[in-house]
Amino acid sequence: MMTSKQLQRSIRKHSNNASRDAARRKRELERREKQIAKAEEAERAEFEVALYEAKIEALLTVHQDVSVVVDWAEVASRVDDAPAYDPKFEAAAQLELDAHRGGGFFAKRKEARREKLEAAVAHGRRQDNEAHLEAMSEHEAEMAARQLALRVLNFESESYVEALSTFNEMSELAAIGEGIKFKEIEPKRLVAELDAHSDDVIPKEFKSLLKSGKLSSKTMPVTKRWALYQDHVCSASMRLARDVFGILPVEMVKVNVYDELLDSATGHLDRMCVLSVLYSRVTIETLNVHQIDPSDSLSNFVHEMQFQKTKGFKPVEPIQGFPV
Repeated sequence: MMTSKQLQRSIRKHSNNASRDAARRKRELERREKQIAKAEEAERAEFEVALYEAKIEALLTVHQDVSVVVDWAEVASRVDDAPAYDPKFEAAAQLELDAHRGGGFFAKRKEARREKLEAAVAHGRRQDNEAHLEAMSEHEAEMAARQLALRVLNFESESYVEALSTFNEMSELAAIGEGIKFKEIEPKRLVAELDAHSDDVIPKEFKSLLKSGKLSSKTMPVTKRWALYQDHVCSASMRLARDVFGILPVEMVKVNVYDELLDSATGHLDRMCVLSVLYSRVTIETLNVHQIDPSDSLSNFVHEMQFQKTKGFKPVEPIQGFPV
């Protein structure tokens, strides 16, 4: 027969085993929790670096895209036949109504059915009217575009203003800068003014992944940050020129880029020209825009720019006139 002490030892033994199992289970869960946290930290770090690199790439490759390219000859060739009225919905409903037979047994039910069919005819007529109005609206827009195309192909400067207003609505202005204005619009050339993003558009820190998978975030060197900003501004100026060439049959576009700089005479920020470039359609179409460095590419064009590696842009005078 088991004594009292033997019983107590047995109970303590099983109790200790249970405690050790619980402690082991707890340690295992804590280890897994750390592994999960580490994996999540690594994934988050990878995401932040990818996001940072994507932002920098987007800022430096603005020039690689074009908002719209208009084939004015194709637009001018579109037919101008007005769309005919098509009563298809009303006709389909009328067929069902004509096939309906009233009277006889279940007269009330048949009469209710007839009323529904008559309502369907009226609804079909409304659908046809709405469809015709929409088609006429599209036709009128097409014809307005055709008339504009004919004027653009005739090199009418006033038509350029209308086309450029459409361009302003369609362009990805946020990617290019804060604002765009067009001036001195002539049949074969014009001036575009671009208010650039401030240098705040460039991150003040650069991010990378360490070998351990952890995120490294360090203050970006001043020279690196200004170099990135210079490339962005030059990229944006070329993008604006390419957008204009895409929508108008001009041969030259002068792009003057403005930024807020400190006026040492007043101590206040003032809007000053920091870059002036005379873009030629012939030259720009020879460039492989996906391989060029935005700043280096200015060597292909007449331009004015003063840039200091540690201080950024200095004010310049916009290029005067166009070459004869």
